Formats: sequence, structure tokens, C-alpha cells
Amino acid sequence: LEMEYEILKTLDFNITVPTPLNFLDFIILKISMNEIKINQIKYLLELSLINGHMKKYSAGLLTVSAALLVNGSDKDKIMEMFFDSFKKEDIEQCIRDLIDIEKNAREGNMQLKAVKNKYSLEKFCGVAKMKIHF
Repeated sequence: LEMEYEILKTLDFNITVPTPLNFLDFIILKISMNEIKINQIKYLLELSLINGHMKKYSAGLLTVSAALLVNGSDKDKIMEMFFDSFKKEDIEQCIRDLIDIEKNAREGNMQLKAVKNKYSLEKFCGVAKMKIHF
């Protein structure tokens, strides 16, 4: 306990849980993406927040899966960054689930529409109106 206290004191008790956006920031530093792709990833991540069954995935796994969906051409770079972190099967399942929630949102099969409405705005490049090409 004393060591834990010393570590926390050294960190000035400034600790947090990593969110999908923390992982996205890391990916953006390594791979150049245009604003549309970044907003598409954020859209998928926010859609995952309002779908209870997506809670089974970690923040990192969700972000890597969303980035792979949107950045197919950079697939190898993204996988290299997270090679030891996630199982291929887990990524594939998460990708399938992200595709399903995006399809449901696009087809209007969701009760909660705030995320879709937000990402339909020009400020977010209207990505909710686009079909994300997987």
C-alpha cells in the first residue's frame, strides 16, 4: 500500500482509464488520415457506445477494428502496431459487429438517433450519410 501511495503521489493522482479516443490519437500519430476517415472512425466508436452488446470489447479492440474498417489500405500498418495486443478472431468479430451497427444506423433501425444526427452534420463531414466502404 505504501508503494501504491508513492506511485499515485508521483503521478499527482492523475490517472485515467484509456478510452477509444486515446487509442485513436495514437493511430493518427502513426498513420496519416483525412478528416473524413477520422470522423468515420469516431462515428463507429460512438455508435458502439449506445449498443450494449459492444461493451464486451475493450477500448483498444474497438478502435483498432474501426480503424481497420475505414483504412483498409493501411491494414498492415495498423496490425503491426497492435500485433501482440489482440487476437485475429476477436478483431474479425468486432469488425462484423461494427458493420452491423453501422448498417442498422444507416437503415434507420435504431431507436437512439442522436449519434447519427450528430455525424450527419457538415461539421463532421456528414459521414453518417455516407456508406462506409469496408
